[in-house]
Amino acid sequence: MGWLRNLLPKWGADNSGERVSRSVLRAIQARYDAAVVDKHNERHFAMADGLSAKAANAPGVRERLRNFSRYEVANNCYARGMINTLADVEIGYGAVIHLPRPRGASKRLRDAIKFVESEFENWAIECGLWEKLWTGRIAKAQDGEGCFVFRYNPSLESMVTLDLQPIEADQLSHGSAGDPMDPNFVDGIEVDDFGNPLRYFVLPEHPGDAMSVDQEPIPVPARQFVHWYRVDRPGMLRGLPEIMPALPLFAQLRRVTLAILTAYESAADVAAVIKSNFTPEYDEGDLDAAEAMNLIDMHRGMFMELPDGRDISQVKAEHPTTTYEMFKTEILSEAGRCLQLSRAYALANASGYNYSSVRHDGRGVDRHVEAAHWQCEQQALRKVWRAWWSEASRITGYIDEQAIAAIEGVLPKWLWRQLGHVDRQKEEAGRETALQNNTTTLAEECGREGLHWEDVLEQRAAERARAQELGLVAPPPATGPAEDSDKAADKAGEGEGGDDEVDEDQEDESEIEV
Repeated sequence: MGWLRNLLPKWGADNSGERVSRSVLRAIQARYDAAVVDKHNERHFAMADGLSAKAANAPGVRERLRNFSRYEVANNCYARGMINTLADVEIGYGAVIHLPRPRGASKRLRDAIKFVESEFENWAIECGLWEKLWTGRIAKAQDGEGCFVFRYNPSLESMVTLDLQPIEADQLSHGSAGDPMDPNFVDGIEVDDFGNPLRYFVLPEHPGDAMSVDQEPIPVPARQFVHWYRVDRPGMLRGLPEIMPALPLFAQLRRVTLAILTAYESAADVAAVIKSNFTPEYDEGDLDAAEAMNLIDMHRGMFMELPDGRDISQVKAEHPTTTYEMFKTEILSEAGRCLQLSRAYALANASGYNYSSVRHDGRGVDRHVEAAHWQCEQQALRKVWRAWWSEASRITGYIDEQAIAAIEGVLPKWLWRQLGHVDRQKEEAGRETALQNNTTTLAEECGREGLHWEDVLEQRAAERARAQELGLVAPPPATGPAEDSDKAADKAGEGEGGDDEVDEDQEDESEIEV
């Protein structure tokens, strides 16, 4: 029983906490090199903070970033070119709307759905939808946000007079409305407890206008406002300029460029310095008077006589001509990365690339464009479609009742026109092979061109029928069962194996071909 007597005191000690008091608690601390602050990196990380997304993106901070970004884009060719390229590849000519056709739908319903698609496209052209989204994409990269308000425009000739009016991010401000200490008011946006926007407060005039004094913001319901921006952090309700990380790089490039230009100008101009060869102890009274820091005009193609005891030497302009191009390329390549642009897109120059490198370099941009299309659909086009459909479906006699019942609550699919392959023949051969292998669909391939597959087939059938009427295309030869059997028998006689078995196989093939 000795082991039991030894166990009982220990058991009691555990209940009273004596065992815990005798134990040694070890504090474990993890070590990361990146978390160490020393003399080498303390200045680099001096501005690091732990502010939230709302506190870090305060109105004053975003205003300064917008002003800096607009100034750089307005005065830097590369900055403007990158943003324009971004808007071109993402928006371009816009997308084609496609509403799903119910399976087994009647011709009346299919025609009614096509009518809705056509009317929406006509309205989009009349109100300049895609041009405004192109401008909004530039504002998203330059200002951090693309903002639009739905308003009625009586000048539109369409049945739906709803219009999409773009505004600048500066006009999105609650001004004196709302409590600044209320967490549900975030610089022009009123949100609920889940962070969903309820109302947007829009100033009637831009704060930078001369007449914008003591403006009262106009509350706009969330369904009537399009707020297009990139969410970089959780809880972020206002956007930052996408080109923001590249602003210091553009400033460095401009300073170096101006320094190189100054060196070139100094080398091109005749800049000289006159110096004296006499020592200070020499009697200066014997020399011609020469005033210090005096400027002398030099005439082209003529020699100049200098005072006694003085020499002239030209200023030698030195500049890093061999490294400037490399420096410029690296700076612009780094600046393009924050906009998801590769080096060829950022510089608009693919010299030094081979064909495979160009194709591979563009794959990352293509994937970014696909993600940008998805974001545009989620934040902008979804609200645009719902606002237009809400107005169009309420107009008496405008939309067929069957189409209203079939489309109500359905979101359309947007077919974006994609940039084709450089070698069209190889691209078409690849598509044909993929269709034969059933690894793609006609709907997907037509969607790359911004077309709907049913419309393509119907148009092709109409063209083929019309061509046959005009005698331009010979109709396919009509083959009957007897002719097929004769052909199968002839082929069977040329092959190996039993005649009966071969005849059956050939007949099956003929039926499949027909």
